[in-house]
Amino acid sequence: YSYLGYTSLIAQHVPIEYYGRESFLIEGTAIADSLKETPYDRLPVLYKSIVREPVWDLSKNSAGLSIRFNTNSSLIRVKWKVLNDATMNHMTETGIKGVDLYFNNSGFWQYVGSGRPYEKIENNQLIIENMKPVMREYNLYLPLYDGIEELEIGIDSLTVIEKPLKSTEKPIVFYGTSITQGGCATRPGMAHTNIISRKLGIECINYGFSGNGRMEAEIATLIADGYGKQILIAHDLAYKHRLMKYGGHGYGYILSLIHISEPTRRYAISYAVFC
Repeated sequence: YSYLGYTSLIAQHVPIEYYGRESFLIEGTAIADSLKETPYDRLPVLYKSIVREPVWDLSKNSAGLSIRFNTNSSLIRVKWKVLNDATMNHMTETGIKGVDLYFNNSGFWQYVGSGRPYEKIENNQLIIENMKPVMREYNLYLPLYDGIEELEIGIDSLTVIEKPLKSTEKPIVFYGTSITQGGCATRPGMAHTNIISRKLGIECINYGFSGNGRMEAEIATLIADGYGKQILIAHDLAYKHRLMKYGGHGYGYILSLIHISEPTRRYAISYAVFC
């Protein structure tokens, strides 16, 4: 089709076709879908029985996760269904349970628009339309303080969607509490782990558990399990008693765990920041 002919067809309401999990790449996790209860969880299902209940519940929040895809569609719609219809009086609902779309503009990730959760559980929103039908790379950031049960991308039926290849570079791993999880970002793309990922062009894994970043051995083992080449731990002041200065065990044992599981890899980690 010529561009004018194509836009004319769009104006005649070309049907929208929706694509699910098999058509996009999930980023912000190094754990295979087969090891998780749902693809949008942050911990393996095995952890359900070994971490505290609040940690497991928070791990169902999709903080730091995004989906990446390529399409030449002139419009993009998003259908998403959240788990809990979570609300907080000090954080926007878009940040809690909305979605945020960016596209790769010659190496710079540019904001496109947000899906605002006008409905309680299920939403279907047009994010952008009337674009030229050229192939672009997109990244959709998922809710920070709610989980995803179902997610689909809608494009016009005359176009295609492609799943990108996953980067072979190891990600940066973040561990912390509410700020790390994304509180109180106004929209998902503005959580600092997502900003860092865009700026550096490196995938980031978000192990922020609001009020529950207590440096438990189970999470430390997961962090040390070979997923990341860089580790940043942002500890809540409420848990300062866990620092060695206050008689706690500190964080050095994470590096010890890395040394035990992969003796040569400890020296390959470029840095570990303990805040």
